[in-house]
Amino acid sequence: MLWVVACAQEQPPPGALPDHEPPRIERIEPAPDSIVPGYDGRIRIQFDEPVNVEQGSFLRQLIASPLEIYRLEMGFSDIRLTPRDGWRDSVVYCLEIPAGIRDLLNNQTQAGTAFCFSTGVPFTDAVVRGTVLDAVTGQPLAGASVLFLSPPDSVPYGALSDDQGRFELRS
Repeated sequence: MLWVVACAQEQPPPGALPDHEPPRIERIEPAPDSIVPGYDGRIRIQFDEPVNVEQGSFLRQLIASPLEIYRLEMGFSDIRLTPRDGWRDSVVYCLEIPAGIRDLLNNQTQAGTAFCFSTGVPFTDAVVRGTVLDAVTGQPLAGASVLFLSPPDSVPYGALSDDQGRFELRS
């Protein structure tokens, strides 16, 4: 007598073409670089296929400015975001959706996607760029939080340094 033991594995359905491509963003609402006065909806990121996103990890890696606490809702092939306290009027919002979003076969995005939209004010050409260095070693510091405050505006804006310590904040 022969016993066969096997574990369940995620596989494409029989006859399906192999899928080695990560999910692609098809649409972002509101549209990147749009001005939407009085916006009260959700940011919606629509993918070309179903996605599997771990909420906690996604929200920890999300880079959003101004700094807010965001709520995440998952659809079959989309992600929806809203600030916990609602959208501020006349503010430019810039977000970077993190890399690593997976489809159902574990193909994952390799790069993040950054975009901005405004709830009323026009965009400016202003960009703040820099490099964060470790004060002791002088080496670039990856993953550093950079906070911007401009009195009398009490809205905190922020950026995160990349693996070479570089950061950028638009508009």
